[in-house]
Amino acid sequence: MLQNSQRTNKQNAPRRGPVIETIGEGFPDGTLLELASDASSAGKLGLLYWDGRRAKVQNRVELAGRTYVPVAVNTSTLRAIRFPNQTRDYGSTGMLFRKLVDVLKQYSSLPDRDLSLVAHWALSSWFPDVLPIAPTLVISGPSPAYVSCFLRLLKCICRRGLRLAELNPAGLCALPMCLQPTLLVDQTTLTRSMRGLLRASSSRGVYITRSGDFLDLHCAKALFSAENGLDAAVTESSLRVAVVPAESGSAGLNESAEDQIAAEFQPLLLEYRLRNHRAVSQSTFDVPEFTPGLRDLARSLGAAIVDDAELSGRIASLLAPQDADARARRSVLPEGAILTVGLALVHEAKLKQMLTKALTQLVNAALRANGEIVEYSPEEVGWRLARLGLYTHRMEGGNGIRFDREFSRSVHNLARRFGVESSSPGSSECPDCQEAAKAPDPKGLV
Repeated sequence: MLQNSQRTNKQNAPRRGPVIETIGEGFPDGTLLELASDASSAGKLGLLYWDGRRAKVQNRVELAGRTYVPVAVNTSTLRAIRFPNQTRDYGSTGMLFRKLVDVLKQYSSLPDRDLSLVAHWALSSWFPDVLPIAPTLVISGPSPAYVSCFLRLLKCICRRGLRLAELNPAGLCALPMCLQPTLLVDQTTLTRSMRGLLRASSSRGVYITRSGDFLDLHCAKALFSAENGLDAAVTESSLRVAVVPAESGSAGLNESAEDQIAAEFQPLLLEYRLRNHRAVSQSTFDVPEFTPGLRDLARSLGAAIVDDAELSGRIASLLAPQDADARARRSVLPEGAILTVGLALVHEAKLKQMLTKALTQLVNAALRANGEIVEYSPEEVGWRLARLGLYTHRMEGGNGIRFDREFSRSVHNLARRFGVESSSPGSSECPDCQEAAKAPDPKGLV
């Protein structure tokens, strides 16, 4: 009888759901789980359970018939990355932003514009899982020692900051990127492969392969390189600030100050993330007049600002100098010159076709007018035409392009996507100029 009773009790006992190791979870009702340090268990992580109003750190969380536990993290990772163990009311978005600007101003000599840019970057670093791109902060400066100090300051206010030096591709791929750390990289040189990996790590959904596995390197970053190794592919959609030594008498950043800053800001910023996670993921903020890279950057910075239209409205003016610089840089790219010349020839409407070698002369002349000294051959220009989807045709004397309606529409749409503007005669009456201006902006052009 006893055995039968035990068997019946086992059958009637509720079934336990699966135990799931997690780095964090979001649920449709707004509930969030976030990794946090566990004050009751030194050297271990807990799960911060957010129900939309309050936060509590637990060893395990039961939700929807499942048991969630924090992912296992080794001791060296816990030493390197700071995980807050509580939240604190931040007041309002504007108040939190001003606090960030004030602490940056206290420990750096950045101008007001750069202070705001870094504060925007810090806020956006708390939403790498939902922003269009994870913004990159590119730091320049004459003093590596002071830049190193600045990176220490950034670690206090960004999400899961991880300071690194002399990073290589193997080291980057070996990092615990599932934790979505914010990389703070102090680098002497950047190889071509490293630049490619850093570029790929800015966008969500881009994977690289290593030993048969697919790795997601997506994360926020702050990068300093002592050489000019950060090419346009990395910096086009990045914030750029120059860090110079602080004036004498300014506050010094020691370990005690770092701990105080982190203790103040990490709980505030964690609550900002938890309260606004859904709003940030659903943001429609946009600056459509920007060039593609800067537009993506503006979208991410604007999305991270919730319930403060004045603050998000300043993003366009803050990024306007970089947008102008991006347009100037594109003017010395052969693709930009090809589109500039193509628009001018379409608007002149004098020719029906042109040999590639004749087009090449005009392209090189346009590049020289913008200060470029490199000259391109007809073969190179033909290859770049094809890369743009502007294919050449065989004609008398060699290959060339035809100025038909298809070419006109294509070159107008490409010019808009590259941020190339036309002031040539005839553009005001051009139907393709008007059509291109009304069309939705396509995505994905690099």
